Amino acid sequence: MAVEIDYIKRVKMFGKLSEDDQRHLARISAMRNYSQGDVIFSEGEKGKELYIINRGIIKIKKKIETAMQENETQTLTKVRSGDHFGEFTFFEGGTHSASAIAAGDVSLLVLSRDDFNKLIKEVPRLGYKIMQEMTVSLGELLREMNKRLTGLVSYMYGEKS
Repeated sequence: MAVEIDYIKRVKMFGKLSEDDQRHLARISAMRNYSQGDVIFSEGEKGKELYIINRGIIKIKKKIETAMQENETQTLTKVRSGDHFGEFTFFEGGTHSASAIAAGDVSLLVLSRDDFNKLIKEVPRLGYKIMQEMTVSLGELLREMNKRLTGLVSYMYGEKS
């Protein structure tokens, strides 16, 4: 399914791009729809796409082993409209550390690593801008995760922040 430029304009990390750049990005992206319970990708699967949520909620789930039960899964987070996921494997080409599952009807903008690499060769300036925006976004995510981890450690050891 083709991507409408109006959607590209609404995505926070693409909002600062010129209209020509947004059009170029829309041409190399795709929209995919999923229903509740559909698996977008599984833990351990090789990753090659970046996903941005147009509509809906995705649960990011991780397999854990407990003393009571093997192969239990824990929801790590829920990502919502405008959020992105799959970025680590998109850039590094490794395997997913968790699974992504639709929590209802979901519409995703999908950018493949192969298409992004072609974009970098064809329009290096645009590739750089997108990578710069992704870096800012990943920095925000890392700060939030550090904040959560600090809170968890403080809670576990009874320390006050």
